[in-house]
Amino acid sequence: YANLSRGADSTGFFEEFQNIHKMAKPAPAVLSMPETTAFLDSACSGWLVGGHTRAASRGAVTDANSHPFKYGNIVGIHNGHVQAPQSYDVDSMLIFDELNKHNGDYQAALKDISGYFAIAWYDGELLRLNTHDHFVHLGRIGDTVYWSSEALPLSAFGIRDIRRIENGDSVSVSRTGVVTD
Repeated sequence: YANLSRGADSTGFFEEFQNIHKMAKPAPAVLSMPETTAFLDSACSGWLVGGHTRAASRGAVTDANSHPFKYGNIVGIHNGHVQAPQSYDVDSMLIFDELNKHNGDYQAALKDISGYFAIAWYDGELLRLNTHDHFVHLGRIGDTVYWSSEALPLSAFGIRDIRRIENGDSVSVSRTGVVTD
């Protein structure tokens, strides 16, 4: 609920095996559904769960247009806005398609994309956070790493040492919780 201010058009999740659960409904509705509870119960037994709430800027509010998006072995979520050809229903799709086409080489994949973004994406090995003229926050409790568009939800978890990733920063998080810049 803490990130509901980031968007109420849709809610989605992904986990370490790149399974996706997403719906064109606000977080309170999605989180109260038995299928969401089952997905999250299963996902939380692994090392990675990512979530997203969408405020639609381009593309209809549909399940298919909800985050996360998966292209090949890349699954990811995006905040911001980028210039994307009309062949992509949602501008975010361009980012993850390019990451897939460039085999996860984010510098090559993102170099010609204009706009601003904070992305979280997973390639089956590492969770990666990348920014361009945008930001994301990162924090830790013990061995568990959390990230969020806003610092407030991390503070609500009791995280005190919150790091702002911005201005083109890139961070990777491994299965063992090691954070690498």
